[in-house]
Amino acid sequence: MAKKNKNKKAAHVEQNFDQRTNKSEPQFRTRSFLASIRDRFTNDFDESVSINADIRAGLSALRNRTRSAAINNSYVRRYLKLIRVNVVGPDGIQLSVQGTNLDGKFDPISTTIESHFWRWATPQNCSTNGRFDFRKAQEIVIESVARDGEALVMLRRGAEFGPYNFQLQILDADHLDENYNVILSNGNQVIQGVEVNSYGKPIAYWIWKNNPADATFGVGEASNSRIRVDAKDILHIYDPERASQVRGFPWLTSSLLPLHQIEEFNKSIAINARVAANKQIFYKQGDMPITDEAGYQADDLGNVTFESTPGANEILPYGWDVVQMDWKVPTDSVESYQTTVLRGAAVGLGINYNSLAGDLSDVNYSSARFGGLEDQAQYRSMQYWFINAFVKPVYEAWLDMQLLTNSWGLNIPIDKFTKFANVNYRPRSYQSVDPVKDINADIVALKNNLTSYTAVIEKRGGDPEATLRQIAKDRALMESLGITPKDVIDTMIAEQNLNSDGTSGTVGSM
Repeated sequence: MAKKNKNKKAAHVEQNFDQRTNKSEPQFRTRSFLASIRDRFTNDFDESVSINADIRAGLSALRNRTRSAAINNSYVRRYLKLIRVNVVGPDGIQLSVQGTNLDGKFDPISTTIESHFWRWATPQNCSTNGRFDFRKAQEIVIESVARDGEALVMLRRGAEFGPYNFQLQILDADHLDENYNVILSNGNQVIQGVEVNSYGKPIAYWIWKNNPADATFGVGEASNSRIRVDAKDILHIYDPERASQVRGFPWLTSSLLPLHQIEEFNKSIAINARVAANKQIFYKQGDMPITDEAGYQADDLGNVTFESTPGANEILPYGWDVVQMDWKVPTDSVESYQTTVLRGAAVGLGINYNSLAGDLSDVNYSSARFGGLEDQAQYRSMQYWFINAFVKPVYEAWLDMQLLTNSWGLNIPIDKFTKFANVNYRPRSYQSVDPVKDINADIVALKNNLTSYTAVIEKRGGDPEATLRQIAKDRALMESLGITPKDVIDTMIAEQNLNSDGTSGTVGSM
């Protein structure tokens, strides 16, 4: 009897399973990842196995949509502006050459090399089109990566490319054809326009000679052509998320749809409000015809025009009625809807809602400090990636060309490349929410040997060597004038204490 009941139970399990899956073999609950189970709640999951295939299928359309949004969507423009301002900043990524001799002392030639680099960084020397300097090039590249997913920078070398024999040519991502996929006779594989060897290392890039997005040139071979560019002559800048990824996709990808919906929602609200303001009352015609005796005239189409004046009482024709329209505008839900959607979009972009929306209405000291530090951590991570992906390779390619050509007569041998490639890269710094507390914290850390003057100065975006030299120069000048630096500091502290007590004060005589 027990065996019979057991068989009935098993059959019942199989029968229930058949009703749900239309399969004959029974399914029993086993240990598994809940997110991997396929049922009616998870059937809408996307299970694409290759990110390269996903990019190849929709990269061009996605790129076009993000570009359109960058022009027309205020929140997308806000995000791109935040990226430019917080990653590049007003002065761009700065650098200081730190070449040292065998004895560990600073080599003064480093200063000369650095001076020539900033001469090269001017618009007429930096770019092939002569329109932007190195700081602007940084802005263009970082915005292209955020908007398009990637940027292409050709390193142009030779006497025709300025007095330093080196210039940058920035290309749109459209030049790299995501639909070009072949296996070459040498065994290399071209994946979405990128030629890689058997280890997946980029060897060359197959670039459209002319931008296929230009109306003058089509995509086909008849109207355009590809050129093979060696990998050493091009920087393909994107932030990969998988080891096998060879093309980048826009950073806006996950947030583009909700940001688009907000714009469309606002457009609908505006249309609704305009219609409501223009049309308040409609007249409903009855069964009786319009007669001249009624005082109303109808046109050839039967339309009747009513004129109204302030304070006048109108008499409608016999059989006519007034229909008043109530155009309901969801003003109560607009703000909450926008806030909810923008919070989700900000999460996808990796920044705070208040930064994206420009909304500081609910910000207090604690939330401002926490949100500011979180945003700064995000931007610092971008800066570190951007330096290694663009700024450092450009400087090293420039330095290599200068040592090879000796275009400004220093006669530095090429084997000194490593020495003068020792560079301190300084991204922009960020203002503190509470600078007094942060400075006091730095002072305590310095007194307890938990940090260094160099680290503190770099954290604020300064050049440690230049700052310390200036401090030494200022102290020497003050001492030559009979001024003790300590007296100056004490006077400033006293002034600060007076102001903190609510009384006015001026810095006394030094």
